[in-house]
Amino acid sequence: MLFWSLTTLLLLSPDTSISVEKDKYNILAVLPCYRGHLNPGSGIVRSLIGNGHSVTVFTTSKCTEEVSQLMPGLGGLVESEVIPEKEFRPGLFAQGDSIYRIIHENGTKNLFFETDRYLQTSGVKFDGVFADLIANGAVLTAKRHNLPIVVQFMGPVMEKYSDKPSYWERQELPVENASERPSVAAAVLGGLFSGLYDLFISYPNYKFIKELHATDFRSRR
Repeated sequence: MLFWSLTTLLLLSPDTSISVEKDKYNILAVLPCYRGHLNPGSGIVRSLIGNGHSVTVFTTSKCTEEVSQLMPGLGGLVESEVIPEKEFRPGLFAQGDSIYRIIHENGTKNLFFETDRYLQTSGVKFDGVFADLIANGAVLTAKRHNLPIVVQFMGPVMEKYSDKPSYWERQELPVENASERPSVAAAVLGGLFSGLYDLFISYPNYKFIKELHATDFRSRR
């Protein structure tokens, strides 16, 4: 209930373009097909639908059937060609390449162009956007179209270090969890990968956003 109240507060804030006197809203939800992202997002979507709002879910084409089952009563379901999908492969280089494409190439740049094109061509007027934390492009699209945006972050439910196998067994990038003291090796690897993440993912995202703002970024619809 607390999270729902906070979500409502953000969506109905007087600082947004939504009129607080409106009873029902048309929301675009942008969610990837990861269980740890889709499950909490589906709870928010069901709450919105249960309160009489219309929700259109923008998700990967491989996940539409699951989304329909998790979130009955949707106002619409849009198949995306670029929303990031989990495709981690063995090996650190392959993992890094996957992270780059998930966060920057698809999750930010391509998703921005796709959601922006959808808002311009669908003929549907949305009152706000609800997006997953890796759907950066949807955040940019909401800003371009002057729509209020709520982003979900699942930090409190992330796994602890002790619940995971060793780095060499799972062959994936470390995930920070401030509630547990990591080993020295985990801290060193975490620092290394954080630096690489900043260099090859965070900076390209920053550069892309700066390039957008250097153009006529705001929609003229």
